[in-house]
Amino acid sequence: MTLAISTDRLRGSGPWSSVGPLTPEDREETSRCLAVGLSNKEISGHIDRNESVICREIARNGGRERYRAHAAERRAEEDVAAQKRGNWTATRPCMGEFCPDCG
Repeated sequence: MTLAISTDRLRGSGPWSSVGPLTPEDREETSRCLAVGLSNKEISGHIDRNESVICREIARNGGRERYRAHAAERRAEEDVAAQKRGNWTATRPCMGEFCPDCG
């Protein structure tokens, strides 16, 4: 099985060349790159994002083995909706310093 990985997006001039939320296309490209075993650094070059953005995206959406673009996009949309409603903690009860397990 051969997966096509887009190489038409060139790395920008800085580590944060693309700003704003990840797009559905970014998530799909991340998923394809994971499927062929690329590292977070290699993925970040493909979608022109900082490596830490990729690391967090993968971690919050099931890890390298379970990451699925459509599920990640759905979760991102739910998070945006929760933020707009003002109940962010309802969708993400673990809030770092406020959580004894994390803080």
